[in-house]
This record gives sequence, C-alpha cells and structure tokens, in this order.
Amino acid sequence: MKVQNIDQYTMMYKTDHHWTTRAGFYAYCKLEDYLTQIFQCDVDSRIGDINNYNIEVYEKWHLGSNGQRTGIYFAGIDDFELIVPKFETTIQREKTIGTMQELVYNRKPLQNKEYTSRYTYDYVLDAALGNYRNLDCKNDLKILIVTDSYGKAVNPFLIMGFSEVRFLYNRESEQLTKDYIDSYCPDIVILMYYPDFLSEGSLAFQFQGFGDEEQ
Repeated sequence: MKVQNIDQYTMMYKTDHHWTTRAGFYAYCKLEDYLTQIFQCDVDSRIGDINNYNIEVYEKWHLGSNGQRTGIYFAGIDDFELIVPKFETTIQREKTIGTMQELVYNRKPLQNKEYTSRYTYDYVLDAALGNYRNLDCKNDLKILIVTDSYGKAVNPFLIMGFSEVRFLYNRESEQLTKDYIDSYCPDIVILMYYPDFLSEGSLAFQFQGFGDEEQ
C-alpha cells in the first residue's frame, strides 16, 4: 500500500461531513490488505499504489453540506480531487463495458462551477453505487457492500480490485433479504456506515427476511 500526503486534515473536507476521495483510496488500501490476507487472493498491485494514478485537482470546487449552511465567506470552498488510474481497466455495468473512469465518474459537474448548488462529491461519485463486473480481475471474489454515501469514495477502487461488486444503499436495505443473498451468493459482505447510522433504531440493520428463520 502506497498512500501519500494523507493525514487527519486531508481525510475530511472542511465544508462537508464526507471524507475526501484521497481518504476513500486510503480506506480501500486497508480493506485490500485485510481481504488479501484472509482470502489469500491476488489483487492487481497497481490499484493500491497512488503513484499509478493521475490526481486531477479542481480548485475551490466543492461546497459540502456544512458549507452550504454557513456560506462560502465563513466556511470557504474545498478543492475536489479525482483519482484516475493511469493503467487500463475494463469494467462492465449492466450491458455497458468501459474503463472505470468512464462508467463510475460523472464529469459533468466538473465542467462548470456553480457554488450555489455545487455538491461535487455526491454528483461526481453517485454512479459508484451500482453493480459492476471487473473483466480484467485476478481473482473470482464477489463482494456485496451495504453502505451510505461514504462508500462512494471507496467503491471505485473496490470495483477495480475484485471480480464482481454489488452495492446496496443503506436506505434501500429492505432489498437485503435472505433470498437476495442466496441469489447473489457473495464471498464477502461489507457493512460501511457513517457512525451515526449505527445507533439504535437506525436503518443500518433493518434487514428483512432473516428474522427467526434457520440460517
């Protein structure tokens, strides 16, 4: 794992409650290290090395949820970084095949600065919460990740690292039934949540169909 220039100040946006794309890359690297040890699987070593990416910096481009409440003159405006692989990738989403950056990143919000409605993190990374197959993968592991918007920064790298990755947004957790698990049959299930979602009564664990049934 090679992550550069990451600390507590660069892991979070000043104007937003989300972690940065660089922090999402760091989180992926930690997941990769853990999963490769547990499953003894091969993952393309280029994915976990930040030197294998171009970092596109959009200066003063992201105004997050906190900044939208307080205003740009108090909170300022964050830079937004897009981490783009230098190496070739072949990803499939439904019937469409392309590179990771073609299928996962929405570049339209990066073509025009508009502070009054700019929520770059969500708009650029929204497609990361989809179902993907990696056609160049070195392993056959299938991952199911149940996550909230924090997962958007991690998912682009998971997609490149593993054979198949499906995402369920936590607000759609009623889809996570025993039948769904039996149908997809994932090798790995990851629950990734903003800490407040782990409180009593949250949507994080309101999964249907498990109940008192035999597992």
